[in-house]
Amino acid sequence: MRMPRPFFLALVLVLAGLTAAHANLTLYSGQETFNVRVTNSQFKPIYDARGSVWISGTSARIEVEAPGYRRGYTTVYLSGNTHYHSCDVRLDDPTVNGNVRNTQGQFVQGGYVSPGYQGMYWADEYGIRAQFPKKGFEKLTERLIEVRVNSLYAFAPRLYLSDAGSQWNLEVVIKRRDLRDMFNTIDIFVTPDPVETPAPAPAPAPTPVPEAHEPIVLANDYRLNQQALQNTDLDEVREVLTRRLESLARRLRAAAPALDEGEAARLLQAVGAESPVGREIRAIRTFDAIQR
Repeated sequence: MRMPRPFFLALVLVLAGLTAAHANLTLYSGQETFNVRVTNSQFKPIYDARGSVWISGTSARIEVEAPGYRRGYTTVYLSGNTHYHSCDVRLDDPTVNGNVRNTQGQFVQGGYVSPGYQGMYWADEYGIRAQFPKKGFEKLTERLIEVRVNSLYAFAPRLYLSDAGSQWNLEVVIKRRDLRDMFNTIDIFVTPDPVETPAPAPAPAPTPVPEAHEPIVLANDYRLNQQALQNTDLDEVREVLTRRLESLARRLRAAAPALDEGEAARLLQAVGAESPVGREIRAIRTFDAIQR
């Protein structure tokens, strides 16, 4: 049953209003109520902000903070005509420095880290990008990368590793709650290729280490990034999303042969059977079936 267009538009506006209201912070002091709209430097609403208010004479000082942001302040001048006040507070990003290191803690020569364009992340996320030489890291995968924020392990970071000729490009997305409000250091530890030494006898093949994320999780991530790519005209964002898709496609191709029929069907449904990676996965499974 198709919803009447006027009703649909009204429903959208109501939902949008509820979302905006949920993003606001309400503070009280005596009989005064303050509705505070909290956003970041990209004007995205911050949902987990908290604040306090101090009233002195005819002015109120409002202080707002949120995980992974600098504190923000504003002053509201009170009027005897109303006890309800609205204001805006913007929270700026903290300072973030980054390093690329090997598993011995040594800096990777030629590696550098820079903040990403934060407009493409949710307000509770922070993204950085790194580039470093492939030499000595040709066998690197996402599961061989470790991220620490201020010497502590990052909570479930998202990693997108992509090929750039003689270099690796890496995007890291972490939770803002891992960041301090002022100064931070993010260390990316990458595992060097093993040193091959002659063995007296052939060693048994190592047991493959499974992908850290379930294939269906990777597939859903692929679909969401593919949709985002279709809906943006910003060159910088398109470049990042394209690298993400390359990283996810490589991991999905690697996971495809081990899937059973049901898992493969769900994966293809998530990415789209006719999408580039969907066609590759079908070809891989067909070839694998012929070889059995």
